[in-house]
Amino acid sequence: MAVGWVLRWNTFSEKRDNEVYMRDNLTLTGTQYRYKNLFPLLARGVYQIGGHEGTRPYIGAGLGLTPDITRTVVGVYSFEETAWHFTMAPEAGIIIPFGYTSFTANVRYVYGFKAGELGMMSFLSLNLGLLWGE
Repeated sequence: MAVGWVLRWNTFSEKRDNEVYMRDNLTLTGTQYRYKNLFPLLARGVYQIGGHEGTRPYIGAGLGLTPDITRTVVGVYSFEETAWHFTMAPEAGIIIPFGYTSFTANVRYVYGFKAGELGMMSFLSLNLGLLWGE
Protein backbone atom coordinates (compact mmCIF):
# COMPACT_ATOMS: atom_id res chain seq x y z
CA MET A 1 0.00 0.00 0.00
CA ALA A 2 1.11 3.56 -0.67
CA VAL A 3 -0.45 7.00 -0.29
CA GLY A 4 0.43 10.23 -2.03
CA TRP A 5 -1.02 13.01 -4.08
CA VAL A 6 -1.64 14.07 -7.66
CA LEU A 7 -0.95 17.68 -8.70
CA ARG A 8 -1.38 18.31 -12.43
CA TRP A 9 -2.10 20.94 -15.03
CA ASN A 10 -4.11 19.76 -18.04
CA THR A 11 -4.94 22.09 -20.94
CA PHE A 12 -7.49 21.35 -23.66
CA SER A 13 -8.47 23.51 -26.64
CA GLU A 14 -11.03 23.29 -29.41
CA LYS A 15 -11.92 25.38 -32.46
CA ARG A 16 -15.56 25.49 -33.63
CA ASP A 17 -16.50 27.16 -36.92
CA ASN A 18 -19.80 29.06 -37.34
CA GLU A 19 -21.15 28.29 -33.88
CA VAL A 20 -23.73 30.29 -31.94
CA TYR A 21 -22.66 31.40 -28.46
CA MET A 22 -25.37 32.58 -26.05
CA ARG A 23 -24.78 34.12 -22.64
CA ASP A 24 -27.32 36.12 -20.66
CA ASN A 25 -28.98 38.38 -23.30
CA LEU A 26 -26.03 38.24 -25.76
CA THR A 27 -25.91 36.04 -28.88
CA LEU A 28 -22.75 35.82 -31.01
CA THR A 29 -22.18 33.78 -34.16
CA GLY A 30 -18.74 32.99 -35.56
CA THR A 31 -15.63 30.95 -35.01
CA GLN A 32 -15.19 29.97 -31.36
CA TYR A 33 -11.96 29.07 -29.64
CA ARG A 34 -12.54 27.16 -26.41
CA TYR A 35 -9.85 26.65 -23.78
CA LYS A 36 -10.07 24.56 -20.63
CA ASN A 37 -7.39 24.54 -17.92
CA LEU A 38 -7.82 21.85 -15.25
CA PHE A 39 -5.69 21.54 -12.10
CA PRO A 40 -6.51 18.23 -10.34
CA LEU A 41 -5.53 18.26 -6.63
CA LEU A 42 -6.07 14.70 -5.44
CA ALA A 43 -5.18 12.53 -2.46
CA ARG A 44 -4.17 9.15 -3.87
CA GLY A 45 -3.98 5.58 -2.60
CA VAL A 46 -2.26 2.73 -4.44
CA TYR A 47 -2.19 -1.02 -3.84
CA GLN A 48 0.79 -2.85 -5.40
CA ILE A 49 0.40 -6.49 -6.32
CA GLY A 50 3.43 -8.66 -5.59
CA GLY A 51 6.62 -8.21 -3.57
CA HIS A 52 9.07 -5.32 -3.54
CA GLU A 53 11.35 -7.05 -6.05
CA GLY A 54 10.51 -7.46 -9.72
CA THR A 55 7.80 -6.01 -11.92
CA ARG A 56 4.61 -5.19 -10.06
CA PRO A 57 1.23 -4.06 -11.32
CA TYR A 58 -0.89 -1.76 -9.18
CA ILE A 59 -4.34 -0.26 -8.88
CA GLY A 60 -5.27 2.96 -7.19
CA ALA A 61 -7.64 5.87 -6.90
CA GLY A 62 -7.52 9.58 -6.23
CA LEU A 63 -10.12 11.82 -4.61
CA GLY A 64 -10.16 15.59 -4.33
CA LEU A 65 -10.93 18.83 -6.15
CA THR A 66 -10.20 20.16 -9.63
CA PRO A 67 -10.20 23.90 -10.30
CA ASP A 68 -11.54 24.46 -13.83
CA ILE A 69 -10.93 27.67 -15.79
CA THR A 70 -12.92 27.64 -19.03
CA ARG A 71 -12.56 30.44 -21.59
CA THR A 72 -14.48 30.93 -24.83
CA VAL A 73 -13.30 33.47 -27.42
CA VAL A 74 -15.64 34.65 -30.20
CA GLY A 75 -14.13 37.41 -32.34
CA VAL A 76 -13.01 40.19 -29.99
CA TYR A 77 -15.14 38.90 -27.09
CA SER A 78 -13.80 36.58 -24.40
CA PHE A 79 -15.85 34.86 -21.69
CA GLU A 80 -14.41 33.02 -18.70
CA GLU A 81 -16.02 30.74 -16.14
CA THR A 82 -14.37 29.17 -13.11
CA ALA A 83 -15.57 26.30 -10.92
CA TRP A 84 -14.22 23.64 -8.54
CA HIS A 85 -15.24 20.07 -9.42
CA PHE A 86 -15.38 17.29 -6.82
CA THR A 87 -13.15 14.74 -8.58
CA MET A 88 -12.37 11.03 -8.48
CA ALA A 89 -9.71 9.25 -10.51
CA PRO A 90 -9.31 5.44 -10.64
CA GLU A 91 -6.09 4.15 -12.20
CA ALA A 92 -4.14 1.01 -13.08
CA GLY A 93 -0.45 0.75 -13.81
CA ILE A 94 2.83 -1.10 -13.61
CA ILE A 95 6.23 -0.50 -11.98
CA ILE A 96 9.30 -2.00 -13.67
CA PRO A 97 12.50 -1.72 -11.59
CA PHE A 98 15.98 -1.33 -13.08
CA GLY A 99 18.87 -0.57 -10.76
CA TYR A 100 18.22 2.17 -8.23
CA THR A 101 15.30 3.53 -10.28
CA SER A 102 12.04 2.20 -11.69
CA PHE A 103 9.98 2.95 -14.76
CA THR A 104 6.26 3.44 -14.18
CA ALA A 105 3.31 3.63 -16.57
CA ASN A 106 -0.38 3.97 -15.81
CA VAL A 107 -3.77 4.82 -17.21
CA ARG A 108 -5.95 7.20 -15.15
CA TYR A 109 -9.57 8.18 -15.73
CA VAL A 110 -10.34 11.58 -14.19
CA TYR A 111 -14.01 12.43 -13.56
CA GLY A 112 -15.22 15.72 -12.09
CA PHE A 113 -18.86 16.22 -11.14
CA LYS A 114 -20.91 19.21 -12.35
CA ALA A 115 -19.86 22.43 -10.63
CA GLY A 116 -21.67 25.76 -10.87
CA GLU A 117 -22.41 26.70 -14.49
CA LEU A 118 -19.85 24.19 -15.80
CA GLY A 119 -20.96 20.65 -16.55
CA MET A 120 -19.10 17.51 -15.59
CA MET A 121 -15.61 17.01 -17.00
CA SER A 122 -13.70 13.82 -17.71
CA PHE A 123 -10.63 12.65 -19.53
CA LEU A 124 -8.39 9.60 -19.83
CA SER A 125 -4.64 10.05 -19.43
CA LEU A 126 -1.63 7.85 -20.09
CA ASN A 127 1.20 8.65 -17.66
CA LEU A 128 4.87 7.64 -17.88
CA GLY A 129 7.50 8.32 -15.26
CA LEU A 130 10.60 7.41 -13.30
CA LEU A 131 10.85 6.56 -9.60
CA TRP A 132 14.10 7.04 -7.68
CA GLY A 133 15.15 5.08 -4.61
CA GLU A 134 12.61 2.32 -5.02
